Amino acid sequence: MPGITNPSGKYFKDGQWTFDGTVWRPQNQLLSYRDTVNISVTVADATAGTNTLLTTAVPAGEVHVITAVIAWNDTSASTLARLKKDVAGGNYWIDVVIAPARYYPLKFQGTLVMKEADKLGAAIYGCTLHDVLYMTGVGYKFKIAE
Repeated sequence: MPGITNPSGKYFKDGQWTFDGTVWRPQNQLLSYRDTVNISVTVADATAGTNTLLTTAVPAGEVHVITAVIAWNDTSASTLARLKKDVAGGNYWIDVVIAPARYYPLKFQGTLVMKEADKLGAAIYGCTLHDVLYMTGVGYKFKIAE
């Protein structure tokens, strides 16, 4: 594994290098930040029972760090709302709200690291026909192979 060996090289003194799996590369910005992640998923006409809101998959070569998410039923009260990380091999439940009232959201603040092909989702249980459901969130992303 080649390493950072030239102390006069760009960013050496600041430690702003990253290993992409094959070589060490200098980064232009701290923590390899590249852009924001803004999540917006809507189910405008829910079915009765359980409905799932799911983001698109994280693209190849990127990592998304999600720092805040909310999901809610905008029309009626639900019996349960759960936030999940959907990855190859299964779902990992992150947070839950039991019997949320109308407009009362499932709220998450923290750090969810999402790699290639991962999706973020919210399952809202006990919906009535034609409910309107929302999931929004924010975070940041960086590329792992530049």
